Amino acid sequence: MGFVAVKCPNCGANLNVEEDRDTFFCSYCGSKVEREKKIVDLKAHLSIDNFVNSGTLMERALVFLEDGDFRPAATYFDRVLDLSPKHSPAYLGLFLCQSRARNEQEILPSGIPEDLSELKRAIQYADVETGERIRTMLASWKKQADNYLRQGDYAPAERLYHALKEVRPDDPSGYVGLFLSRVRCPSLGAYQDSDSDPADPALIQEADRVSGGQYQNAVDGLRRKHRDAIEDTEDQIREIEHKYFRFRRPNESKISRSTGLCGLLIAACFVLFISTIFNVGKGMTFVYVLLGLSIAGTVFGWIKVIWNNKLTDRLFEMNKKQEKLEELKKQFTQFYGDFEKGGSVAVF
Repeated sequence: MGFVAVKCPNCGANLNVEEDRDTFFCSYCGSKVEREKKIVDLKAHLSIDNFVNSGTLMERALVFLEDGDFRPAATYFDRVLDLSPKHSPAYLGLFLCQSRARNEQEILPSGIPEDLSELKRAIQYADVETGERIRTMLASWKKQADNYLRQGDYAPAERLYHALKEVRPDDPSGYVGLFLSRVRCPSLGAYQDSDSDPADPALIQEADRVSGGQYQNAVDGLRRKHRDAIEDTEDQIREIEHKYFRFRRPNESKISRSTGLCGLLIAACFVLFISTIFNVGKGMTFVYVLLGLSIAGTVFGWIKVIWNNKLTDRLFEMNKKQEKLEELKKQFTQFYGDFEKGGSVAVF
């Protein structure tokens, strides 16, 4: 066992201690001394090994990716990330594997995964080359989405705009495009002029926020469209209500009297016809009178049923409109605040 020379940090005396002892006491001042340990920095050595291994694994992953073998390719990309957690090309490779595409040009809208965390990581840690690849890919997505929207092919447009919104949250075009693809309109102007029901304006409001107020006119237009829909529904309810009262209250008794008189007239004509044709006696005439009255009662019942069904349909229609009105007002309050204009309409 050897000895090593150390210096007491308290009194400065030179001491000889056993080399395997980390703690000892100074023979001059009695202070407790802990010997410092030397730590070897292997960071540079490990970095070189990781660089070599990451490069080799990355090459292997790219070979599988080019061959369309996505599962083993994803495995090798994961191994690269185990060694280099900020390796942007590996994250991009994983995204391509999830999209079932060998390169960015082969990505289809239907193949874009819902979870875009790998693509977001690739953007976060992107170097110059990988960043340029991603920017080119996103520009291509934007162009494709705009073409799909103009052509009325809304499903792939919605998938692309959704992806653009997720990976570029500061770009308002993704929010606007996603809104238009969901409401099935090629432009905001076309939607505001359409007869379609009001939609949730949250995407347009977010586009206005990230753009610094560039879409305020669009937000105001959606608010007017929603308000107009509420007022139109109220007018429809009032029109149906007017018809309901006009037909049911004053005309119900008139219809009953008119139908009764028509029934008696039919019965009288029936009896007169039978008596003339068959020259029946008084006894049989009485029977035919009862038969005529039965026929008249049946006709009266049919007319009454038809009339009541008509009134019931109108009442049902008015209640459906009332439900729609309440839903529109609830949505307006949720999206824009309290709806002040317009009164309530009675429900029967």
